[in-house]
Amino acid sequence: MKTKIKLMIGAFFCSLHVSFCQDILQKTDNTTIACKVVEVSETKIFYKSWDYLNGPNRSIEKNQVVKIIYEDGNIEFMQSQQVQLIPNGSTVIPSTTPNNQTTSNSYSPKVDPKNENKEKIPELAYQPNRIAYGFNSAGYSSLGYDFEFRVIDYLNFGLGAWTHIPSKDIDYTFSSLRLYLSGYLPVNKVLGNDKKINRGFFPFFQPGYDMVVQFPEDGGIYYSGGFIWKIGTDYNFGDKFGITYSYSNGNMNNIGISFSW
Repeated sequence: MKTKIKLMIGAFFCSLHVSFCQDILQKTDNTTIACKVVEVSETKIFYKSWDYLNGPNRSIEKNQVVKIIYEDGNIEFMQSQQVQLIPNGSTVIPSTTPNNQTTSNSYSPKVDPKNENKEKIPELAYQPNRIAYGFNSAGYSSLGYDFEFRVIDYLNFGLGAWTHIPSKDIDYTFSSLRLYLSGYLPVNKVLGNDKKINRGFFPFFQPGYDMVVQFPEDGGIYYSGGFIWKIGTDYNFGDKFGITYSYSNGNMNNIGISFSW
């Protein structure tokens, strides 16, 4: 009887020793693998099956393992980004935050996919300066400078200073100061080509008032004034430079350059 009890106790301690000498892989699905761990790489765990220690090495992905319980009682956790080795009996608690998650204190900036990599659309900035030469079939010519100030979209206020060169039928020279409004149409804006909003054609109509100073050859100075109008178009090659053509009362054709500061 005593011999039987001794055999049972010996078998118990032998099985206890065998189980204690195993390495245990605890998987994320709560199953375990009894094995002998051979190597732990950055992504995999290599081991030998406990029931076939002389067999080939096997492997398992580290992200499928929660922890390794080594035969000496040490525990190695796999779920945090930094692997933690905790001695047996230690009270240290490992991080349980998965690799693909952040803590509640982390900040991730919000990105609006509609505005990502979206180019900034330029604003309408059409308020040209013009230097132009005017002429007609009667031999009358003039040279002038206009500059405009923006009021609202599609409307500018303009000032112009012109010197008029007489023809053979007129024996005096005169100058004029023009005040006018310029209603214009930005063609690219109307067509939806917002990236070239300050380029292309800008047809305009300009009603205004012309204050004239005359200098007759026989001496003296005379003042007069009257309503004027002009219709034409600018064509901008770039945002700040182009050409201009207009036709004004008095049968005048005006050609020149337009630019913006």
